Order: sequence, then C-alpha cells, then structure tokens
Amino acid sequence: MYSIDTMPVVYKYYPEFDPSEYPYVKAILYDGMTIGTKKTKVFAYIGFPEQVAGPVPAVVLVHGGGGHASAQWVAEWNARGFAAISMDTTGFYPDAQVANGWHYGLYGSFKEMAYTDAPTNDGSMVHGVASDVEQNWLYHAVADAIIARKILADQANVFSDKIGICGVSWGGIITSLVIGYDSNFAFAVSIYGSGYLSPQYTLGSIAKNFTHESVQSRWLAEKRFANVKMPVLWLCWNDDNNFSIQGNTRSYLDTCDANGETRLSIVHNMGHGGAAARKRPESILFASAAVTGNPTLPKLLTHPVGRQFTVDVDYNKDFTASVYYITSPMTYSVHSKFSTFGGGKALTYMDQEWCILPCDIEKLDNRNRVKGCLPENAAGYYIEIKTEIDGEEFVISSGYTEI
Repeated sequence: MYSIDTMPVVYKYYPEFDPSEYPYVKAILYDGMTIGTKKTKVFAYIGFPEQVAGPVPAVVLVHGGGGHASAQWVAEWNARGFAAISMDTTGFYPDAQVANGWHYGLYGSFKEMAYTDAPTNDGSMVHGVASDVEQNWLYHAVADAIIARKILADQANVFSDKIGICGVSWGGIITSLVIGYDSNFAFAVSIYGSGYLSPQYTLGSIAKNFTHESVQSRWLAEKRFANVKMPVLWLCWNDDNNFSIQGNTRSYLDTCDANGETRLSIVHNMGHGGAAARKRPESILFASAAVTGNPTLPKLLTHPVGRQFTVDVDYNKDFTASVYYITSPMTYSVHSKFSTFGGGKALTYMDQEWCILPCDIEKLDNRNRVKGCLPENAAGYYIEIKTEIDGEEFVISSGYTEI
C-alpha cells in the first residue's frame, strides 16, 4: 500500500457532471486512500482563471458540515486569479435524481470493483472513532485535501509552490489538521474551525465532538502546530454558535511566530456558514498577499495585556482601531440570541453581548501605536484593526484576552 507521499496521483475528468453555469469549471474523480484492499474515490470540481496564459497560484477549498464540492466557490477564486479545486470530503457524488442533488456512496458509472465507499461525517465522533484509522472520516478528509494539492501541482498552468488551502467550519478543522501534516502549502485560511476544540480550551458546541479519548489521541490539530511554517489566516465570528474565539486565539498564538505573516481576524456580526464565510474578503486578500507579497497587510507587533493597553501596528496606511469587550467571564448556553443567523432555532451562543469602544492611534516614526483603557467591569477583550485594501474591508485582530 502506498503512503500519501508516494502514492501516484490518479484522476479522471467526468464531463457529464460539468456545471453548466460555470463553463471553466470541470468535474473530476480522483483516487483517495484505501480501506483494506480497496481504494476510495473522491469527487471534485476543478477550475482555472479564464484567458490566463501563464502559471497561476492555486487553492484547495474544503467545505463545511453538510456541504459538498462547490463549483461556485471554485469559480469565485478563479475570478480572482487562482486555480482552485473543491472536493467532497464525505463520500458524496452528484445525482440529479436526489432531492438535494447529492448521493452518498458509489453508484452508477462511479462504481468499480476495485473501489469502496469512503466514510462520511455522520456525527459519530462524539462517541469516539474507530481504532482502525482507515475507518475514520477525518483520516480520509485530511488525505483528500493533501491529494487535491498534488493534483493542482500536477497542472502545467499552476505554480506548484504557490498552492494554498482554505476551509470553512468542519473544513476549517480539516485545514487546521492538514497544515500540521503537509508543509507544501504556501498559505492556509481556516474559517471558524481551528485547533484547541476540546472542552477544556473552547466553549463552542463543536467541543462535544472532541471529548472522547480516542478523538483526542488522534485528531487534535494543536498537537502538530509546531510543524506549521506557512502563513495562516484564522478567520472567525466573535459570536459563533459552533466555535469559540478562544480556540482561534490559541491557534493563532501557536502559529504566529513561525513566520511573520500569520493573522487573526475576528469579525463582528459575521454569522456562520459557507455563504457568510465567502462574503468576507479577508480570505482572498490574505491569499493574494501570501503568493505575491502585495498588498502588504496590517500586522500587530505586540499583544495587548491588562486593562490599560498599547498595541504596536506595522502599517503605513489609514486604519481604525476598536476594542471589543464583555463584562463577565465568557460563557455559552443554548438560546435564540441570533434569530437571523440561527434561523430562529435555539443554538449554543455566547451569553454575553459585545461592548465596543474606539481606541486612540498614535503615529510613530516607523509604526502606529494603538492605545486604550477598559472600564472596571471589563472581563475579557480583543483589539480590532480595520482598513481598506483594494477597495475591500480587511479586519485583523489581537487574540482574545481575559482580565
């Protein structure tokens, strides 16, 4: 059996599944990891920028829970100059005969004797994972993303050393794991998902999936953050119903010193979901900076400490600075805090409301200094730096700090 480093890259185009609304995006199937003696198949969409002659940078796109390979997501990155691949990490294939358009398991022309179904994300992680790693959904999902990078690197019109990865929600968790195993990615964007998801570190509802000993022994991304050398953007919602900014803060602090280009972006009123994630411009702006070095992104040179704080910022363009704080220690419970984002359903949200104060900005010779003072009732906070890059809003943040 091949290891993922030595296994050949095998993929085939399936034009009958090409998305008609995106003519430059194509459907492919590629060989995944084995289960026993049989291989798995992975469905994906792959696309390239229109009318671009030379090699381009690229990105592996990893969907969230309940999602599938997305031709639209590929096309959005293509429009910004990136080749892209979006694969299904849960063993689903397109099927027009099914209500939601996706069929779990090999069927019809997808079936071959040498292949078997990949495990799906059925929510069973909360009860632990199989001792046989080949039976674990995350094992295949992580491998699928790494193989997808190898497929992009196999394309003559892609810079093989400028391929990144971007994942949303569960895809963010997968991204957090991938970057500890594969150092060949040029950048990573982890949206919502992060490391430090076990209950002792984070309060979001996703933590229930990381309580079992078998999961903690195998699938804690933070165990491999020392291997992360590429720039990472940790992008999250400050009131997420699944993840807490505590996990994103710890992940950022673990990876920000490996290189000078890692950033944390905590966004107010972002919402949770694939559409909400794709609305934010930070992902593509960060990716563009990582592969071209232009535009230069704001950078926090120091971290805030205490009730009266200063933070030095390396950035020579205009920006605003605010402090977001809560007045009691962060807790989470089930309620209908955000009917807009939760569809009216009771979900696990932070109990506190964010208070916002503007910060003072002092211009120094070669940097800017952000200064502020929190009221006596502040229990925890983070700093937001907001600017405009190429006409689009860009937010970076300090980590969340408890007082």
